[in-house]
Amino acid sequence: MEICDSSFLAANAKCWWAGALAAATAELRYAGYVAPGVLLVAGAPRALETVRGAYSRSVLKPPPTYLICGLGK
Repeated sequence: MEICDSSFLAANAKCWWAGALAAATAELRYAGYVAPGVLLVAGAPRALETVRGAYSRSVLKPPPTYLICGLGK
């Protein structure tokens, strides 16, 4: 699962056109997973809200070979 973690962060950390998303992903930390395909991340409320906003605008990128099907609270 750590490959997914680093791939997720890498896919979103180099987002030159959305600086707030790049900064937010830099603040996230891997918190584990619940089941295969469910990645948990933690971070400051501001960073998590930025990630939620990016997801709602279809800007959040999944790691290669993965899909983001939903975002929980």
